[in-house]
Amino acid sequence: DYKVTGVQTCALPILYERAMNDDFADTGVRVRAALRAGELNAQIGKPRESLRRFQHAVELDGRSVPARLALGTALMERGDLPGAETHLAAAAGNPRGAKTAQADVQAALAMLYSKTGRPELAATAMAKARVMGADAGALARAQDAMRAAVRSEEHTSELQSPCNLVCRLL
Repeated sequence: DYKVTGVQTCALPILYERAMNDDFADTGVRVRAALRAGELNAQIGKPRESLRRFQHAVELDGRSVPARLALGTALMERGDLPGAETHLAAAAGNPRGAKTAQADVQAALAMLYSKTGRPELAATAMAKARVMGADAGALARAQDAMRAAVRSEEHTSELQSPCNLVCRLL
């Protein structure tokens, strides 16, 4: 495993290219290499390169739940919510994904639904994520998004209350 510092990051493009050009590497190896390269690029502050690696992972295997999850999450972070939903929904609809990956997909969907103003769907996805055993970090990020959505809705409701409307007119 490579650390995300110094000389080790210099080896990343070489290792990625080696995996992509290895005639004996199966698709799974290539997908994992693309995902790892995307994760490392995200950690060192290269979001565009990270996104390209995640897209490549999906191109290699469109049925890969980890690839769809990574791409959907990266798109959500960039603000491309429709694109994120496309990939997260595809991951959620794929029964071949490992239980932990599916749980993390549900947590990501809860975050997405919160950001797109669909609290009922967010609550359902969050409940599924908890039952399925989603990663604690994924659950925390989804809960933060749900809280932010509630605060935003409360603020909007407060601004639209009859008293505030009348006060602004005066």
